[in-house]
Amino acid sequence: QELRVWGGGVANAQEDTLSRRVDKNASTLQVVVYKPDHTKGGILIRPKYHRGDRRGVQTFPVLTHMSIRLVPSVMPAEFGWRLPALKQLTLLLDLSVRPRWNRYEPGEGRRSIFDDGESYLRTAL
Repeated sequence: QELRVWGGGVANAQEDTLSRRVDKNASTLQVVVYKPDHTKGGILIRPKYHRGDRRGVQTFPVLTHMSIRLVPSVMPAEFGWRLPALKQLTLLLDLSVRPRWNRYEPGEGRRSIFDDGESYLRTAL
């Protein structure tokens, strides 16, 4: 009924395993918390990834609560999650670590995760 991934890494094999579990338990999954420290393939589990289908869609009829990263912004529907019963979407921001996608190379200007914050927040919410 619940899937919680907090910290650690999610690479190909782990994403495949999580995808298989999410897809298999779609009819009973009620809560998802997904905030690994880093991933290789994406920022949210793709329900049909285990079948080699990165664009596959799955309906989660009783999932009411989901917590995912705020940065980078993503909406669950973009990753194949249909959530007709969703009541709460919590966006998580870990201020204690510097995410990989916010690093800069020497010589580049420093960018903040809050650069262009107005349009970013408008699209994320």
